[in-house]
Amino acid sequence: GDALGTEPQAIVDKIQAFASLGVQMLVITGSTGNMAELFPAMERGYGSSLTDSVAAFRDGQAKRFNRRRLAMYGLKQRLVLQPAMKLYRRSSKHEVVDVPH
Repeated sequence: GDALGTEPQAIVDKIQAFASLGVQMLVITGSTGNMAELFPAMERGYGSSLTDSVAAFRDGQAKRFNRRRLAMYGLKQRLVLQPAMKLYRRSSKHEVVDVPH
């Protein structure tokens, strides 16, 4: 359920009850377990253009995704870094060095 409630007056009453018990700070987060209410609540806060804004953001993200950079990163991993690590592991001495105190 909702810890503080959903009605404004009920929320104020509960906050005042906490204050009367000596609670000096409440942390209130904007989250919900009711997924059916989530989008309508966001739309009320943002406005009726929320659907269009989400679609524009999604389209913009897809256009900014850099496939070339991802491919170059993969090539660098396979052609440079992995062979270098294999060479390092083969050639380095895996000894424990005792350092005097």
